Amino acid sequence: MADDGLASPDWPRPDLNIACLELLIGLVFLADPPRGAGDWRARRRPDPARLRAALEPYAPAFELMGDGPRFMQDLEAFETGENGPNGPDMLFIDSAGGQTVKNNADLLVKRDRYPVLPPALAAMALFALQAHAPKGGAGNRTSMRRGGPMVTLVDPGEGLWSLVWANVPDGAPAGAEALAWMHPARVSDKGQQVFHDQVLAVQAFFGIPRRLRLVVGAGGISGVVQRPWGANYAGWVHPLTPYYRQKPGAELLPRRPRAGAFGYSNWLGVGAARRSADGLAERAKVVDGWEARSPGRAYVIVAGWAMDNMKPRDFTFSCAPLLDLPDDQADRLQGMIEAAEVLAVALRGAAAAGRCAGHADGTRGAGAGAAAGDGRGGGRRSWCGWCRCWPICGRTTGTAWHGGWQACSRRCGFGA
Repeated sequence: MADDGLASPDWPRPDLNIACLELLIGLVFLADPPRGAGDWRARRRPDPARLRAALEPYAPAFELMGDGPRFMQDLEAFETGENGPNGPDMLFIDSAGGQTVKNNADLLVKRDRYPVLPPALAAMALFALQAHAPKGGAGNRTSMRRGGPMVTLVDPGEGLWSLVWANVPDGAPAGAEALAWMHPARVSDKGQQVFHDQVLAVQAFFGIPRRLRLVVGAGGISGVVQRPWGANYAGWVHPLTPYYRQKPGAELLPRRPRAGAFGYSNWLGVGAARRSADGLAERAKVVDGWEARSPGRAYVIVAGWAMDNMKPRDFTFSCAPLLDLPDDQADRLQGMIEAAEVLAVALRGAAAAGRCAGHADGTRGAGAGAAAGDGRGGGRRSWCGWCRCWPICGRTTGTAWHGGWQACSRRCGFGA
């Protein structure tokens, strides 16, 4: 990661690329984090020899297989004698679940896409699952950021090392004993929880909510065995994830990405600070602390699975500007975004009302308050013939139609 010639990870899936970046950030935080802003600035240039020396003592703790502790896996060797391990496909969040396969409902994402995984790919998929684990049935715990968290990374745009180093929190090195898989599992069958003051902070990057063991077969990793009731993390604030409160004084909850494009309407509380006295939205710690470390320009990589309970809907991978603005400009930006959201709601409501008022036979008629025949409405909630006729018959085309639609949109959406 300290090679100047490397730009970014290149795994075959975008969720693995994001997980890989989180892994690299976690490794530096474990072995050689900055002590503060001054130390961070002094070490902006990569030092491969120092990094190699810092990471070398941890190598035994990152063995994927073997008789000792295994990377991101349960310490207990319960895969021996278990009935029928799952295929390695279960390591991917978007894979067909057991119930989906049972009902023969895996129409778009087929079962058994990955019958065997190379060890490196299996290790990356295992880390991604533990870091972003969604709901998975009785006893199968979610990640400490709950299911489908949003990940935000500061990107100065200067290569892989600058991206990793920009997101390493301040701290002190921790020993290999701080890693969760070096100890027997913290089970939660009786509701036990793991709070941030019970273990070292590095578990934010290396927590293991799922009790998993990989199985080796011909050609690579051929199976995964899972037991329920792994670690149940509670009260954690992950440095790479933005948070929000439902009301002042309530618990901080991790933000989740929405399905679809990540646009300017999503900037507040992610790339731009939401200015409010009630503290309902907080950017990720590494994003919020960027200005104290460096006044340079940067962007925010925004990524994560948009989940519908246990079902993945979409994977977001986007880039937004990191905006630390003077107070007056920040207030103006927030006002513009909030005004655009209000307008969008009003416009959708007007469009819905117009569609309901349309004629079933496709003729252009007069809505409430509209003059019959000319398609011009008089009331703010009326949606005139120019707009309601189009989705039904679409016969009117050309500049006349566009001009009428624009005038109607202004009248119904803006009240003008």
